[in-house]
Amino acid sequence: MTAACEKCSGTEVNVGSFVDRPPLTSQSPEEVIQMLIQAAGPGAGTPPADVVGTALRQAGVEITTDNVIRALKEVLFRTA
Repeated sequence: MTAACEKCSGTEVNVGSFVDRPPLTSQSPEEVIQMLIQAAGPGAGTPPADVVGTALRQAGVEITTDNVIRALKEVLFRTA
């Protein structure tokens, strides 16, 4: 599948690899948040929602309502 790239003077970009690819990881949203909090270290505080979303995306977790809610619940549980 291709799409025209408006910023690239009409150059076509293959977007099929982005749309059709399976999740990159088998990690759960909770596991990603546990690693994020561990990497940040003690005293780092509660990660903001945009950081949580970025961590999920970078880990290859599918961004769904359920996964985001699970991750945010883990944040509240781990930093409470």
